[in-house]
Amino acid sequence: MAKPFLVLAAATAVLIATLPTAASAMAGTAPATQAADDEPPSLVEDYSYPGADRILAEQGFKLITGDGHMLLVDCPSTPGNDGFIRVRRNLKPIACFKVPAGQSGRLTMEIPEVTFIKGDDHTVKATLAGQSTAIDISKNEWTPIPGDKGSTLVTLVATP
Repeated sequence: MAKPFLVLAAATAVLIATLPTAASAMAGTAPATQAADDEPPSLVEDYSYPGADRILAEQGFKLITGDGHMLLVDCPSTPGNDGFIRVRRNLKPIACFKVPAGQSGRLTMEIPEVTFIKGDDHTVKATLAGQSTAIDISKNEWTPIPGDKGSTLVTLVATP
């Protein structure tokens, strides 16, 4: 059987070691040793486009925010009425966006030097930098974009 003095000494040591944490908990403050990394991430969705920095570095344009339904995708190798919204830029590769059939999609972006936009089966509207009214994009046809070297596309909205 343990001696009462040793048990009391061990219990006192444990109490003293946990005293700062217990006092902090009662006071509503975190102990000084708690790392800032213990905080959970924010649960607020900011709707920023995933991989936007990589897209800017690789393709030279910004995708800013969206509703998650209009997505940048690889363009298919065969042109046609294939369900993609295509954005042609002056001397740059075409960018393709996909919105599922029957759904709406919205994307805010900065794509410079846009010269043509081809719609899919959705009703598509495009807003350009410096303009307050949207341009109607023809379904499954190329719509010319005004400007000598094109314009900066800032918003695409697609509705069924």
